[in-house]
Amino acid sequence: MKLYGTLIFLVVLIVAFGIFTSNFLTETTKDITSNFDNVYTAINNENWKLAQQQIAHSEKLWNKHKKWWTVFIDHQEIDNIDMSFVRIGEYIKYHNKALSSGELVVLKQSFEHIPEKEVVNLKNIL
Repeated sequence: MKLYGTLIFLVVLIVAFGIFTSNFLTETTKDITSNFDNVYTAINNENWKLAQQQIAHSEKLWNKHKKWWTVFIDHQEIDNIDMSFVRIGEYIKYHNKALSSGELVVLKQSFEHIPEKEVVNLKNIL
């Protein structure tokens, strides 16, 4: 009977950790990407200074949360996001509207993809 109790406890613990991880990644993703629409608008209006300020703010939030993300996700994903921030920073710096907006969309997709990929469900387990 002790064995079953221990197994049930471990399963509940694993599921609870999975739910916590999923919620954490979802909430921090929302926090980091909350001003991406403002960045996109600034790029389309060619307001490069505002775009640079907004993306710098998002990158600051990313750097704040990144240390915890390394615990939960593949480091390649983190490297991809870091590289994307570097690219978009340079595209904005040199006022390249097409590349800036394209990289912003890629960056947003990268952030939104991670919580979906890390959610605990049968598809991800099997």
